[in-house]
Amino acid sequence: MLTTYDLYKKPEYNFRVNDLVSFKLLKEYRLSIYWAGHDGGKRGIIKKSKSKYLDKTITGTIVSYEPGKLSDLEIELMRNDGCPIKLKLSQCEDIEVLS
Repeated sequence: MLTTYDLYKKPEYNFRVNDLVSFKLLKEYRLSIYWAGHDGGKRGIIKKSKSKYLDKTITGTIVSYEPGKLSDLEIELMRNDGCPIKLKLSQCEDIEVLS
């Protein structure tokens, strides 16, 4: 589980808005894509996972981030297919800033 302390401690984890970033989720989480209606399009949320063998990597462009609970960060990113995803830093195992 990553915390905001990890962001300060490890310079390779520093990201900004509009950076392309890859997040590796913890084993107990997975990405769930659902249809939000005719106007909303697709949306992604992070849910608890029952399977250990799903693809746990999410890649997208950072749209915004803000402090959540103590030492956590709520991050919103946009995938290449235009699907917005909200996740928390505490749901991630690793971060890789691609650009």
